[in-house]
Amino acid sequence: MSSPNKIHELQISAQDFANYDDEKREAIIELSEHKTQWRSCIGGSTDSRLLKYTVIHVIIFMLLIWCMTMLMLVDSCEATQLYSSMLTFLVGLVIPATK
Repeated sequence: MSSPNKIHELQISAQDFANYDDEKREAIIELSEHKTQWRSCIGGSTDSRLLKYTVIHVIIFMLLIWCMTMLMLVDSCEATQLYSSMLTFLVGLVIPATK
């Protein structure tokens, strides 16, 4: 028996999906793509996953630059602990953990 695929919060097995006619298959695929597409008020559309990924990584990059700058400018050793631990945390967010 084939494993079910989650398509737009419906559990449809691959065998059932293959038995549907072309019109129904296209409707299901369109519904699954609609969930990830964001449309702007001026008519453009973008993938929501790409936008979220880009925003998160731009913010992390700016924080990395800020931490490295503060590490160069700070005079006391006590203050460097905060920035070095924050730098390590941000690098840990970017680099995926091994499984």
